[in-house]
Amino acid sequence: MDISLSKEIDAPAAFVFQAVTDFERFEKVAIARGVKVHRRAAPSDAVAGPVWDVQFLFHGKALDLTLAVTDLMAPDHLVMSVLAKSFKGRAMCQLSPRETEKTQMTLSFMFEGQTLSGRLFLKALEVTKATMEQKIAKRMADFARETESAYRATV
Repeated sequence: MDISLSKEIDAPAAFVFQAVTDFERFEKVAIARGVKVHRRAAPSDAVAGPVWDVQFLFHGKALDLTLAVTDLMAPDHLVMSVLAKSFKGRAMCQLSPRETEKTQMTLSFMFEGQTLSGRLFLKALEVTKATMEQKIAKRMADFARETESAYRATV
């Protein structure tokens, strides 16, 4: 299953990249939403390699994931691997500078089943793909608004 969405943000790529790699902020947001998050690697946000164990309920089922930063190149992109018991995947955030002080942010998610139950789980998600894309688009818009406000406060 693949999902890809884009959003233009009214801030320079370097500033947006800082916001995208503010891992502590994302950890706090996830915990506030009831997600259990445990960072296994040293708390250095500037290098590839942090790893998290994440547990949450998804459609009433407990889901345990391991997320790891596999590639980090400022201010261009961030790639994370996603590993679960029955599927694996990759999440990528690509930042492309646009006109003066604007950045195009593209989020891409790619998942593949490792077991029969994983393939069935991902097939079931295909049915809700449009709803998931709407939710991700809303979160991207919220992130863009917050990042733009933070950037304007520094100018």
